[in-house]
Amino acid sequence: MSEQAVPSVPVPGPAPTSPWWALAVWATVGALGGVGLMALLTIGAFLLGGAAVLALAALAVEPLRSRACAVVVTGAAAGPWYVAWLNRDGPGTVCLRTATAVSCIDEWSPWPFVVAGAILVGVGIGAFRALRRRPGRRRPGRGT
Repeated sequence: MSEQAVPSVPVPGPAPTSPWWALAVWATVGALGGVGLMALLTIGAFLLGGAAVLALAALAVEPLRSRACAVVVTGAAAGPWYVAWLNRDGPGTVCLRTATAVSCIDEWSPWPFVVAGAILVGVGIGAFRALRRRPGRRRPGRGT
């Protein structure tokens, strides 16, 4: 009897690590996009344009085309957290008194924006880790 050769399937090693600056670039893209969406009626269009240009430039650089791009979701948390910071004295009417004037504005509760930012951070970290733990293929005929 002759043994048939079982074709081997390559088993990938551990996922390559992303350089820290790749994570910083993609987080910046996300931050520009997140704040751009929150500020769409003012400077948001410029921020979104900057995010698009930076993303296209990042895709042209080989080390940046990695799982680090999942961090863009984490960077997007900057938008909701910025709005939460602006409404930190809310909810309700907040007045600022100076020696010569009084100025009052209505602020929202910051907590929904804090939670939205925390969810974005969690989703981004989860996506980054999930891309790192891709299941490897096993070689046929092997016990492990």
